[in-house]
Amino acid sequence: MTSPLMVCFVCFSTGSSVGDGVFAADSVLAEGMAEPWAHSCNIRGERHCLVDHLRGTAELAAGFGSELGWKRLCYVAGLVHDVGKIVRPWQDYLLASEAGVSVATINHKTSGANLFARLAREPGRLMIEGHHSGIPDFGEPASEESTNPDRDSEVETAARLLLPELDDILAAGDLIPDRWSQWSRADPAALEMAVRMSHSALVDADFLDTAAHFNATQAHLAPATDFAALHARFTEALGQELSGRRPSPVDALRASLLEDCLTAADCAPGIFRLPAPTGSGKTISAVAFALAHAARHGLRRIIVAVPFLSITEQNAAVYRRLIGDENVVEHHSGVDPASKDRTQSGLGRVKYGAENWDAPFVVTTTVQLFESLFSNRPSRTRKLHRLANAVIILDEVQAIPPRVLPVILDGLRILQQHFGATIVLSSATQPAWDLIGPWKQSKRLEVRDIVGDPTRLYTGLRRSSVEWAMVDSLASVADMVTAEPAVLAIVNTTANARDVALELRDRATEGLFHLSTRMYAGHRRAVLSQVRERLAVGLPVRLVSTQLVEAGVDLDFPVVLRSLAPAENLSQARGRCNREGHLASGRFVVLISPELSILDAYQVGVAKTRQHFEAPSVDLDAPDAMRRYYADLYATLDIDGFQEAREIQDARRHLRYRRVAEFRMIRDDATTVVVASAPGAEAVLTDLTRQMDAGAAPAPDRFRRLQEFSVSIPTAALPRVASYLVEELPGIWVWRGAYDTLTGISLDTTPHDSVW
Repeated sequence: MTSPLMVCFVCFSTGSSVGDGVFAADSVLAEGMAEPWAHSCNIRGERHCLVDHLRGTAELAAGFGSELGWKRLCYVAGLVHDVGKIVRPWQDYLLASEAGVSVATINHKTSGANLFARLAREPGRLMIEGHHSGIPDFGEPASEESTNPDRDSEVETAARLLLPELDDILAAGDLIPDRWSQWSRADPAALEMAVRMSHSALVDADFLDTAAHFNATQAHLAPATDFAALHARFTEALGQELSGRRPSPVDALRASLLEDCLTAADCAPGIFRLPAPTGSGKTISAVAFALAHAARHGLRRIIVAVPFLSITEQNAAVYRRLIGDENVVEHHSGVDPASKDRTQSGLGRVKYGAENWDAPFVVTTTVQLFESLFSNRPSRTRKLHRLANAVIILDEVQAIPPRVLPVILDGLRILQQHFGATIVLSSATQPAWDLIGPWKQSKRLEVRDIVGDPTRLYTGLRRSSVEWAMVDSLASVADMVTAEPAVLAIVNTTANARDVALELRDRATEGLFHLSTRMYAGHRRAVLSQVRERLAVGLPVRLVSTQLVEAGVDLDFPVVLRSLAPAENLSQARGRCNREGHLASGRFVVLISPELSILDAYQVGVAKTRQHFEAPSVDLDAPDAMRRYYADLYATLDIDGFQEAREIQDARRHLRYRRVAEFRMIRDDATTVVVASAPGAEAVLTDLTRQMDAGAAPAPDRFRRLQEFSVSIPTAALPRVASYLVEELPGIWVWRGAYDTLTGISLDTTPHDSVW
């Protein structure tokens, strides 16, 4: 039985010939215009010439396409993507919109999509049809108003006159790469990714050329990076930084790990595991591997994805110190105004400032990375072509939810096997992903270990004892906190963290601090700085936090209390206990209490944790024990049988992009808000408003500044706090409610809540 995907390569119509209803090129122009336009007036009052936009986009897309291996395909896609704008109705629409007259939107995508489909078949049609509104599904019928063979013929005739090079391009015929045809039979998900990557190249080129017009500048592209020079700069800066630090008993083991990473960097691109305990310096060592590996194999960029915003903030600051602020872009789901894909003039031009990862070193979140990878929306897909020939470091990979692993692992497989990426899996609690379908079933996939003897590392870095304790209430937890002069208490929910912190504040507890995602980024950073300063000089520190500090955050406490959670979370939290090894042994206490919430997603993991690790004879950090735990967990969860993942994978194989775009790393959607009362926030908001009112399209770095003042609020909680929120810029919500200096935003407050 022939699959629908095969039909698109075997039976796609070559299109109809040019009919008798053609017209002269000048008949498509709006009255009084000497040439067709692509966009309305920019800040200089100049319109964007259509032929300039088509050729400019084509050149940019060709450069991006060369990284994918199909330069010509992307060039032609750029050349024809907007040819539908040549018709008189669209030109009239442009002038009316520019004059502020409300008129119906004119479809301009379909004519270009149909023309390109004659050369790139159905996959090519999807690329162009989705360059504004999102990639449609394979075989999705066009709407009646956009189906017009006569108009398509007229557009082609006019486009040939406007772009004489089209004659040779159309005569040359098929642009489909041979690999696409092979993948349609042997690896349909790879074809799905190929179309997605090509769409990304087109969209990024289109956005860049359009933004350059509106800002009256040239399209900006970062120059190619000399990673050998960047690695040398990193090595020198790291040496200087380490020379000024207090020596640690674990320095020799950290040096050994760094050496292992530099040795492995010479290996061919592929998938690498970096299993190393917390406090071993794996974050720095992973970057050393990436820089050396990129220099050795000519890779284009390094992308570090981490699970929590707190880690992106901390790690990005470290990377900037070591390789220079100008080389590092921090981008995550904090502020992403282009997610609304507004296409109108004026404030809608904010979309042209969306982040496209055009930098040698990108720090993002796993949510931003993977939800973009499977999105069909241009604002998210435009950066995906940057993943080709990149080193992708997935830090703290144990935090990726099991239910999405089949989809994510298949995506990573394709990025590595077909797009030249190197994947680094970094974690102290290395998950056994090779036991899961997409990797287990792939005969060509090889996962290499960077560290030859991880057990030696874990044994050498065991710095604390483990206790399991029953507690009857949150007040009892507060008692345990006040009993220690320096203690970190980690709980599972923001509500538990807030309740314990407020209980301690009522007791006037000395050295009290709180951390959760209800606090804006700059506030969290300031708290971490204060905590570290007080720990360094021996002042009391009682820090109550959610799990955002348990992975990758550089803290060192003599005592750590952790509410019951899966083994990987407990092990990560334990890494904050006696981190530098200055004590003979730290004290790590697992708290079991009916008043300490356990997330629904943790329930199976908690049961397996108690089964495998509650016995005192089994150490939480033993790699073999952790692998047995993961094998049991995966089998119990039946990860390969997850219905949601199976449906997404099936949709990918059939190029159903709208269904694939429903993929979510986190089930509970969140809305990011900017806290207006945060110092400096109002000035940035005012600056952005001024620029967009003047018709300018702010660059991505302008929006990055808002991340400093941002908090994510679960969508389900929005009705309770809607009176405090104002959409002051397109896609940017501003919190105008009160903000607690200890615990941040409260989602349970009312206008008369006495807490404020």
